[in-house]
Amino acid sequence: MSYDRYEREYHLTPTGWKLGNFSFYGKVDEPVDAPADRVLTMVKEVEQSSGYSPEDVSWREEWRSADVSRTEVNHLLWQFGEYPTYTE
Repeated sequence: MSYDRYEREYHLTPTGWKLGNFSFYGKVDEPVDAPADRVLTMVKEVEQSSGYSPEDVSWREEWRSADVSRTEVNHLLWQFGEYPTYTE
């Protein structure tokens, strides 16, 4: 079992990245409704095997709007960054 494991959702909207749900060991700890204008949802997964080891961080795409073109999503990613730059 890992020492620490959590996930944070981030939603890309026309005005930038917005925080989503925070889950600790797979259980939603801080529920946040997804913005109605989101075009993409990314999940940051963080796991630490012990209190002394570095965090292993990975990202996965959780959701993408079927109503927004790939070009529009790519423009927003260019404008606001491929991943959010702030931390919890």
